[in-house]
Amino acid sequence: MKIIKTFLSFSIGTWIGAAIGIITIPLLTHFFSPEDMGKASMFQLALNILMLFTLFGIDQAFIRFFYEEKTEKLLSKCLALTSIVYACLMVLLYAFRHHISLYLFDEYVPEMIHLLAVTTIINVLNSYAVSIVRMEQKGLLYSIIQICLRLFELIFIGLLLLLMTRDYSIMVYAKTITLLVVTLYAIYATKNIWGKIEAKPGPSVYSYKDIFNFSYPLALTALITWALQSIDKLALKEWSTLTELGIYTAAFKIVLVLQIVQTSFTTYWIPLSYERFNTNQNDETNRLFFSKVSQGISFVMLLGGVLLIMCKDLVALILGAEYASAVSMIPFLVFMPILYTISETTTIGLNFHKKVKVILLISVLTLITAIIGNYWLVPAYNGIGAAMSIGISSIVFFVLRTHFSLKYFPVDYKLGKLYILIFLIFGFAAYSSFYNWSMVNVIIGLALLILTTSFYYTNIKTEIKRFL
Repeated sequence: MKIIKTFLSFSIGTWIGAAIGIITIPLLTHFFSPEDMGKASMFQLALNILMLFTLFGIDQAFIRFFYEEKTEKLLSKCLALTSIVYACLMVLLYAFRHHISLYLFDEYVPEMIHLLAVTTIINVLNSYAVSIVRMEQKGLLYSIIQICLRLFELIFIGLLLLLMTRDYSIMVYAKTITLLVVTLYAIYATKNIWGKIEAKPGPSVYSYKDIFNFSYPLALTALITWALQSIDKLALKEWSTLTELGIYTAAFKIVLVLQIVQTSFTTYWIPLSYERFNTNQNDETNRLFFSKVSQGISFVMLLGGVLLIMCKDLVALILGAEYASAVSMIPFLVFMPILYTISETTTIGLNFHKKVKVILLISVLTLITAIIGNYWLVPAYNGIGAAMSIGISSIVFFVLRTHFSLKYFPVDYKLGKLYILIFLIFGFAAYSSFYNWSMVNVIIGLALLILTTSFYYTNIKTEIKRFL
């Protein structure tokens, strides 16, 4: 009961924020062309890679060692290491600013380079501030931050539409200003820790070397993960057009509905799973707990995925005529949030036993799958091809994470029925992507909903009784 209440305190902000995000989608597609959406997407892609290198996995070390070190000392050391990496990256960013801008936006735009530099450091500070909130399990505060991120961005887009020329820069400026405001609030809300930051932290449990040694393999993994999440957009930029990329981006925003559950669940699950493991590492009750959580989240995510595929054609009414082709990309895109979320419950063995090299290997194999998939499918099917590649890669990622993890922390996740459902839903996604809506879609969808419910009925029934 306590777990569910805490989960809800973390997730309510994500749900409300996502509702605001959904409201924002028709605003964006109404006022901005697919090409503008494509350019804004490329800015976000560049920001993500800068964030990845700046943090260099150090933020993950901060989370991992949070309960084993004085927070202010750990934060001081992590910020020092992050600042050094950021300074080096900025030298490179400005040294190659012309080439970077031309690749991202097909023109040299100096202000976008400046915004990349500023938004990166703001985002880094936001990452640490939010990590503190998460690890202290302050669910309500976390929810407020998530709501503000969405709400302020919507407000600033509306204001800037009145003040600026209507193009992709409005979306970029709105994101930067929103991040600044929310980050300042998050730091103020955790000022008890930020106020104790030391320029030269004294002796502590973990040295700079310990933090770096834990971080750099994760940085490599994060780089590969970024490549995995970005290869579809890069492929569309290379083998299609910015317009197609913009339509694809709009389709991705619709999948936000499932990412609501993904974000809210993983935010609470990661610290909870570490806490449970550190308390009772080999307790059989603990393994049963992990199994039930995995089955519960599998049921929710698979059900949500089927429903979204069934309702995909309603999206055209939200996006407008220019983005109508996005509906055919949605069915395969749902596999990324579905399988990533489920795998967060099945990969715990690798996390608990710090098997960073295995995690790196999994990411490399998944990336190879994604590269091959995009190479063959994007030139032939454009956005649908990129989405299909994402779906296939997500399945590979899930299978590898799960089965490597079981070697170090065996848990009965009831994988047989899960694989059956994944296979059937993938077939449903393929049919829905290449054929127009008909009653066949409804019949297949309803059959999958019934089958999914029957597979997890016993587990769900037990948990509902406990909740009530």
